[in-house]
Amino acid sequence: MKKFYLPIIAMIIALLLPQFVTNRYYMHIFIVCLMYIIIAQALNLLVGNTEYLSFAHNAMYGIGAYASAILVRDLGWSFWVSVPVAGIITAILAMLVGYLPLTKLKGSYFALVTMAFGLVIVSVLHNWESLTGGPSGFQSIPGPGSFFGISLDTRLTFYYFVLVIAALTILLMWRISKTKLGRVFKSIGQDEGLAEAIGVHIGYYKLLCFVISAGITGIVGSFYAHYSRFLGPDMFSITEAVDMLTMVIIGGMGTIIGPIIGAVVIVVLPEMTRGLAEYRQVFFSIFLIATLMFMPGGLYSLIGIVRERIFGSKNGANGSADSGQTRGGVKQ
Repeated sequence: MKKFYLPIIAMIIALLLPQFVTNRYYMHIFIVCLMYIIIAQALNLLVGNTEYLSFAHNAMYGIGAYASAILVRDLGWSFWVSVPVAGIITAILAMLVGYLPLTKLKGSYFALVTMAFGLVIVSVLHNWESLTGGPSGFQSIPGPGSFFGISLDTRLTFYYFVLVIAALTILLMWRISKTKLGRVFKSIGQDEGLAEAIGVHIGYYKLLCFVISAGITGIVGSFYAHYSRFLGPDMFSITEAVDMLTMVIIGGMGTIIGPIIGAVVIVVLPEMTRGLAEYRQVFFSIFLIATLMFMPGGLYSLIGIVRERIFGSKNGANGSADSGQTRGGVKQ
């Protein structure tokens, strides 16, 4: 049970945080952190298991956001109907984009196709002004409304709403890692040729993994649209895709806790270094490079040190305790 202590403590802190930190700007940062934790978990399902890099999750995020905003503001749909529909639309587009590179091709083709797709979507958001508002942005988006009589239009209630969704997403990813489906995803990343040789339909499973990951990201985009009430194409640039991948990689790809750490660091660290002015990006870049050089397993490696100090245990440094996997083989 020791491996569950830190997640339980983290959840208690997250639940109590708004009681001690009431500043509206800090609450905004906490909400953004939670949204990126969900996205990082979704992206890690793909990157951490199959080891296929996607540069399209910025586009999936944007598609979900704009789809939900259009459905609610322009067509009068309910927020609660638009959320799953936005996820389905994103998943369908992911299936169309990923079909050829994931089922017929191998290697870096998928990364190149997703990068091209991300750039095309950003261009569409910029130029299709009659639908998206173009560079001026998509404005006057309705809030999420109420949930069982509780208004989600305040930052406090929306924080708890997204916290619950983040917790359920983390639980879902942990559960998938324990199933046959999760083991198949991992086997593709460990040795794609061997997985194919023993009868795994690798094209189908790679595509399925990408579609699930994209669908979840699209749902988060829907949340963001109705939280921010404004969308602009620059919010979903290729830089956003790089940041999402960075969250997974520096946090610890292939683990459950790693992407959580990575998301918090990528969102919070730039805010903490605002006082450095023009040196801010230099500091941030040095931090990322140092993390990759000295902690190849990501910041999650530090969890092993903490556990050893607190519990006298050396488990957890490789991420297997929380993700149900090891990097050397599939955990049975």
